[in-house]
Amino acid sequence: MAFCLPSDDLLTFITFRIIAFLFSYYSCTGQAQAYAPPWTFNPPESIRVLKQTGVYDVATAKDQLVDIIKTTDCDGFTAEITEEYDDYVRATYTSPTFGFVDDVEFWFTRDDRSTVEYSSRSRTGKDDGGKNRNRIRTLRKALTAKYDWASVGF
Repeated sequence: MAFCLPSDDLLTFITFRIIAFLFSYYSCTGQAQAYAPPWTFNPPESIRVLKQTGVYDVATAKDQLVDIIKTTDCDGFTAEITEEYDDYVRATYTSPTFGFVDDVEFWFTRDDRSTVEYSSRSRTGKDDGGKNRNRIRTLRKALTAKYDWASVGF
């Protein structure tokens, strides 16, 4: 019997779930004050989805997310895409004042709801002054305005 290592997709999934569980701001599970619902890039109430004129696949949605990360100002932080796979994007945001780095991860779950889970956290300290929550909110609003994304359940 041969031993097989898990695929890169499975490793990405496992890594994301562990990180999301360990850190303070995440959409998968967590503390009530830190919770924010996952996103969908094909909200069922969307006109484009209802008319079947623009149902996005994961590749298209990932490109849209990368575009928003690169072009949206989040409190003056500098964004950089550090990892990108078929269903995963990792970015860092560097503060303009002290150079603190925050990590943001996005995982496209490939479920029927076209869900995107995410994690946003500071590398140093626990209190970030709400920067991670504001960043996620800013990105979601930009995705909603430009590409018609939505929060799941809200």
